[in-house]
Parts: sequence; structure tokens; C-alpha cells
Amino acid sequence: MKNVFWRKITSAFILFFFIFCKQFAFAGAPSIMTFQSKIISPSGTALEAANVNFRFTVLDAAGTCVLYVEDYNNINMTGSQGVIAIPLGSGTKVYPPAAVSLHEVFNNSTTSFNCQAGGTTSPTATDNRQVVMQFNDGGGWQTLPQMAINAVPFANYATRAESLGAYAATAYLRPSTLPTCTASQALTWDGSTFTCTATGSGGSTYTGVSSIANASGDITLAPAAGTGAIRITSNTPSTSTTTGAVVVTGGLGVSGAINTAGNISTSGSIASTGSIVSTTAVFTPQLYGTSTPSGNILIDGTSNATKGNVLLATAGGNVGIGTTSPANKLDVAGAVKATKTGAGTQDIMQINNDQAPAAGVGSALQFTGQDWQMARISGHWTGAATTDGYLSLWTKGSGATT
Repeated sequence: MKNVFWRKITSAFILFFFIFCKQFAFAGAPSIMTFQSKIISPSGTALEAANVNFRFTVLDAAGTCVLYVEDYNNINMTGSQGVIAIPLGSGTKVYPPAAVSLHEVFNNSTTSFNCQAGGTTSPTATDNRQVVMQFNDGGGWQTLPQMAINAVPFANYATRAESLGAYAATAYLRPSTLPTCTASQALTWDGSTFTCTATGSGGSTYTGVSSIANASGDITLAPAAGTGAIRITSNTPSTSTTTGAVVVTGGLGVSGAINTAGNISTSGSIASTGSIVSTTAVFTPQLYGTSTPSGNILIDGTSNATKGNVLLATAGGNVGIGTTSPANKLDVAGAVKATKTGAGTQDIMQINNDQAPAAGVGSALQFTGQDWQMARISGHWTGAATTDGYLSLWTKGSGATT
């Protein structure tokens, strides 16, 4: 019966489209799709051969790339009146050789498909497919023209399965697309790629962070005990309380030491129970109250109205005023002025000797010049068991006068 049949595709073919789409709309549906048609000759005689072979070929939307080929052999059409109902997906697969099922070639989310003749094709989200049916009743292969496989209206809603709400599937993350981080790593995003970054004591670098805030409590930065440090680097030198590597508005409480190679600028206070050490002239070896001309510095025991004492060099060493090499507990290079305040008689200066009273023991006020002693005024006890004393004046060249 070679070349004596013409083919008529009845409306029953719509059933194939509906079943195909339905299987993608509902999870767990079978992967078999039914192809129905009726084959009659030009004279109206139905195909009822006892042994008919069928081949179905699925192509891409353009009809140029063969995606899937399946054979059904030795089909008995006797008494069928030319009507066939082929369960596609259950025949003998000719192509592709890989483990690809029929319904998978209709998945437009696939990046690319291999073509039987070579090369690949990449479907778009709305691409349909072309199908070609061939049959051989013993008189040679007959080929129907390509037919487009389109979705029925309700199947169009199945495309929503590729989105969640108003967001496409590409807007969500899948665990299989993310790197696997260890317990000491954190998943970070740089705007284009997810990476695993070391946490804890690791040398991690975080860029683009403009603010760290916690409205309900403290923010704790905890480097490794004993060896870790919190390091802050700025390309802007500190010139005021609003620039520099560390700018503090309010109070800065430190329970340890502050070591700095630059400036510390704050519009509040710096309170420390430890020490503040700098390798520049900001704190050591010089302490400045301000960088403006004729500026002052205030050293006070407390900011409270009830003042305490200012203690200098309590553990040893000397205090120099106007000199960098003091030779005594207080060494002043320049004049010293003492002014009495308040009413009544007050001691302007006291020269004390903390030894017990004894003959010849006392204290002296000495006048020198160019390393030469010019004069001395001394106060002495008259004896060990007395509170009486006397004053002596000694001048160079004249000796002592009592």
C-alpha cells in the first residue's frame, strides 16, 4: 500500500495536547502521552493492516533539531477502522541514547538539548514543539507533515509552576547552587557571587559595610583571646573630632590599654581604667591640650566639683618645667611666682625636713649661679628634745650669719 494513503488528523488529536499539558500541571502524573489519529486512503478505505510499524519524531520549535525518536512495531490494525491510539513514551526509544524521557524534551527550562544530527538548541520559555508521525504497513514508509504541539488554554496556567507568587524561579536560591560552608565559615554575597568566608579568628575581609547597628543592645567584637586584635584603618587623617580612623560621639569606655600610632579624636570623653599609649607626640612624650596658638591644657584630679589631687611621678623620677632633663624632684627652668589667695596669713612656701629633730638638722633654701653656690638660708633645730630652732644666712665670701 505504498503511497496510496493520505492522512487525516481528527479532532481527537486535541486529547493528546490536553493530556500532555496536564501532566506538567499536576505533580505525580504519569509520563505517558496519548497520540490519536485516523488513517484512511484517498478512496476512503481505512488502514487495517495486520502488521504496521510507527515512528514518532519530536523536533524543536523551528523543526530543524530532532530531540526524540520512538518506534512502535508490529501494531495490529485489523478492525480498527484506521483509528490509532499510541501511548507515546512507552515504545522503543531510538534517540537520544542518554537517559532522557519523552516528557523531558518539552521542558523549556532546560538550558540546551542535543540534536540528533549534531549541535544543540536552546529553547525559550514559550517555545512549542513539532511532531512527525511515520508508518509502514509493508509497502514502505509514509510520512505526515510536521505538526505543531501547542498547549490548550488551561495548560497555560501550568507555566505558573515556574514562579512563586509574582517572582520567577530565577529569583530564588536552591541549595544545590550554593557553596557548602564549614562550621567556621559564613555564606557571603558580593553582589554577584556567593562565597564561603572564614569567621571567628580568621583573617576575613568585609567590604562595602557602611553601618553596623543593634537597636536592642550592645555590639560586641571579639577577636581571639591573647592574640587577636580589632584593627581599623582610614585613608583620611584625623584633623578634628569628625574625621579619622576612629570617630567617637559620646563616651568611649576602655577597660584595657589604647595603643595608637595616630590621633584619637572624640567629641565626648575617653575613660580608661588602663593606660593610653601612643608612638607619636600626641600623648607620649608630649601631651597637648589643643593645636591652636596660645592654647591651654587643664590637668585636674576629677571633673567633679569636689576636687582631688594631681599626682606626678609618684613612683620615682623627676618633674621638669621648662627643661627636658630635670635633676631634682621639681626642676624649673625659669621664674617661679607664688601668690597668696584669700584673707589672713598663709604660708606662701614651705620647706620641710621629714627627719626627727636633732642638733644641726634642718632645711635650706639655696641660691646658685653657673653651678656656683652664692648664698643659702638654712633653718636648724637647736637640739633633739626641743622645738626651738634658728635661721642662718650664708653668703659666698662672708661666711655664715646666725
